[in-house]
Amino acid sequence: MRWARFEKNGQPCYAVMEGDTVIPVRASPFEAWERQSERLQLAHVKPTVPAAPPTSHAPRRQRP
Repeated sequence: MRWARFEKNGQPCYAVMEGDTVIPVRASPFEAWERQSERLQLAHVKPTVPAAPPTSHAPRRQRP
């Protein structure tokens, strides 16, 4: 099973991919999810980054 994340109506959404078909799902792959009835063609969706972390940790430089 291949997962995708794309933008739909300005909002990020997760989907399952079957060939060139993108099937949006309710929720995310990290929790209980279910397929929606909508089917989209891969060429008609705008892909986004695979996952957005809730927090970001950047290393800090140590000063002498």
